[in-house]
Amino acid sequence: MWDLARATIRHRAAGFVGVFVAVLAASALITALGVLFESGLRAGVPPQRYAAATVIIGGNQAFPLEEDIDPHYTERVPVPADTVDAVARVSGVDTAVGDVSVAAAVRDQPVVGHGWGSATLPVHHQ
Repeated sequence: MWDLARATIRHRAAGFVGVFVAVLAASALITALGVLFESGLRAGVPPQRYAAATVIIGGNQAFPLEEDIDPHYTERVPVPADTVDAVARVSGVDTAVGDVSVAAAVRDQPVVGHGWGSATLPVHHQ
């Protein structure tokens, strides 16, 4: 059987290379789309909340492991409180707004409350 496969490849090398490149490109595309899909599933920030903000700064939402895939935290990781002041001092920054959120439940439905300080964030209208 292997002799037949080698003979086929030897006499049809161009076709074999073409199929190999096509399968390699398809595998790379499927892998890239899988990574993109997985990243979207694990994103912890609802896009409508910060859709009109120019830049968003957040904490590292995973525990880095060298030997395996990084496990993601189930809760949002906060950044230090003085980060807002440090960002506000950067040249070219008009406004830096800190968003403090609190998880709550209303009639057994999970909701997230935000402090009044973040009410100045621009709202995205569709």
